[in-house]
Amino acid sequence: MKKRVRMLVAVAVVVSLFAAGAIFAQTMNGLVNINTADEAALIALDHIGKAKAQAIVKYRQERGMFKNIDELKGVPGIGDRVFAAIRDKITVEDAHK
Repeated sequence: MKKRVRMLVAVAVVVSLFAAGAIFAQTMNGLVNINTADEAALIALDHIGKAKAQAIVKYRQERGMFKNIDELKGVPGIGDRVFAAIRDKITVEDAHK
């Protein structure tokens, strides 16, 4: 029984580390790239929950990549207050440039 519990804990730790790594991989210098971030990375931003993260991804899929961060204000649910809270934490720059 103890062996099974240890195995489950180990699996949970590995899954958590993988998820954290996926979020980290979508950031550049601590900034979240709104053109490449998945829902989990977007939810890590202040004031962005599941519904807003889904709206950002949907907007990007329908209209293409954001040319600048100000375009994020065109996403339903992202008003001036939310944008002001995250503007210094987001980018549209390619990490490989």
